[in-house]
Amino acid sequence: MQITVKTEKGHKGKSFSANVLAIAFASGLWEAGKAQGPSHPVLMVFACSPGETVPVREALKLGHSTLLHSQEFDNEEIAFGRDHGYICSEPSRVHGADVTVMYVPDLCDYQPGSIGDTVHFVVMPAEVDVNELLRDRDAEIDAAIRHAHVAIPLKERRECGYRFEINRAFVGDAAIFVRYLAQRAECPPYPGLAFATQLYASAIARSTPLLTLGDGLSKARANAHSLRHIGFRSHVHPAFRARKGFAFKATQAETSAWMIEQIKRYDSVREQIVRAPALEVIRGQI
Repeated sequence: MQITVKTEKGHKGKSFSANVLAIAFASGLWEAGKAQGPSHPVLMVFACSPGETVPVREALKLGHSTLLHSQEFDNEEIAFGRDHGYICSEPSRVHGADVTVMYVPDLCDYQPGSIGDTVHFVVMPAEVDVNELLRDRDAEIDAAIRHAHVAIPLKERRECGYRFEINRAFVGDAAIFVRYLAQRAECPPYPGLAFATQLYASAIARSTPLLTLGDGLSKARANAHSLRHIGFRSHVHPAFRARKGFAFKATQAETSAWMIEQIKRYDSVREQIVRAPALEVIRGQI
């Protein structure tokens, strides 16, 4: 997947290109995403040759016409621009190419700076961060998977419109999800991977709050989950070590009510899990 940027001034109309390593849209999370015309990504990681880095970055920051294109997805016109609050990182040299990140800080930063009336964020976790969160926690991961299977039954998971398996990778995404949620929500979550996994699975399985998983860039596919009202689409190059991610949206009141409900469910399930071995011991003695 590539972008082609046509500069309009100062370069005699020359076009510059870059390879897209990761990109995400979330039209329902911010005003620029709802605008007619070019699509506005909430995050893009791109790599280009050192000679093209400066004109590509400057053209994107100025909002010049940009074409996102590949053989896998339909071509799409996208735009950035200074008026929408994007942050553009300084390029990092990786294997001879300059890698740059452009993103919306209110939606993508780990620490948003302030807690608002709406809880909303977009996360495309780096695999190294997920692996670090899970390092040396194998027993806790296994317990979290067992707990989530009881807390969010199969029937509930099947009715949500997504097919997802609660496994180690799922637990990693859940751990990242709860870390971001805790930075923005007024109601604090329980610590530990079991509650994080339950909460993440619950958010996917419900219609409120709204949580959408990365599912490619096809608008038609995104519309299949139109009930999510987020418009989250994402793509990650296979060689780029990041996950397709997720987007979340709810009011503070909705978030608090849901988390309190899930805290009660967690406590109830924990009692069941603790009681079950004791009952087996009693049955064995009778």
